[in-house]
Amino acid sequence: MSPLLEVENLHLHYEDPKGAVRAVDGMSFQLAEPGLALGIVGESGCGKSSTANALLRLLPANTLRYEGTVRLGGEEISRYDDMRFHRAVKWKRMALVPQGAMNSLNPVMRIGAQIMEPHVVAGGQPRPVLRRRAEALLEKVGLPAGVARLYPHELSGGMKQRVMIAAALIFDPMLLIMDEPTSALDVSVQAQIMNLLKELKRGGLSIIFITHDIALASDICDELAVVYAGQIAEIGTAEQVLLEPAHPYARKLLASIPRLHASTMPEFIPGAPPDLRALPPGCRFQPRCDRALETCADRAPSMTRGAAGQKTWCWLHHPEFKEEVTAP
Repeated sequence: MSPLLEVENLHLHYEDPKGAVRAVDGMSFQLAEPGLALGIVGESGCGKSSTANALLRLLPANTLRYEGTVRLGGEEISRYDDMRFHRAVKWKRMALVPQGAMNSLNPVMRIGAQIMEPHVVAGGQPRPVLRRRAEALLEKVGLPAGVARLYPHELSGGMKQRVMIAAALIFDPMLLIMDEPTSALDVSVQAQIMNLLKELKRGGLSIIFITHDIALASDICDELAVVYAGQIAEIGTAEQVLLEPAHPYARKLLASIPRLHASTMPEFIPGAPPDLRALPPGCRFQPRCDRALETCADRAPSMTRGAAGQKTWCWLHHPEFKEEVTAP
């Protein structure tokens, strides 16, 4: 049986007067079956949102390089031309709730009309049927059907976020991409949205959950991909990455999380992420790494396995340098 989603060697570079911005630079990952959630975590500017845009072909005018293989449900959708992709894939089989989704609502349209709009444009169903569909989706995300008659300014932030999730589900996609879905919400509303996503996941919906908060991702994700400077530094099951992180960057991210009963203070990651227009020749994390080897400065690491079996791109775990590695 083919994985639900397979992504191989995905690239998305942007044109810039100072050089190509390599936002997504050779990422590969997959979702094995429906009902699973993959978390893509990392600092701001590491390429997380660009990964979502690349999957849905939401490409800006300054796109310089866009390539890679994407299979959805066993079909190589990366071979589709733009028209076929728009008609058969975008929003219908794969949908996105973008970052800052609450600001994406049209302030002069009623909520129900905004949820119905993609179906109205596509045609094929009468408005009364679509109206009932919109109301059913609102109830599915925990809102009263009457919200369909309201305007965005009459809703709270958490309600707007639920509306955007309902709108993304209008075509019953098999995969939902969530880009920082709770970053603008308070903690109590954030918990409500996370519980909603868990319910949708139990119903068979697959999710790509993009966030800078690795603790939040651990609440819903079955697998985690730690991204740094446009590339995956480590990917594995949530248990592998959270309990036995292999890459120094993943360890630093976990060490930055405050613990309720810990006696030590949270750590910070020194330095800043590299300029995506002028990346270092070796390991991209090497200038900030406290365990870097001599070879890290000029040789990009190849894929190897961490102690728990997850994939990682770090020379510390490569047999070639086993004798050089010292305990942290």
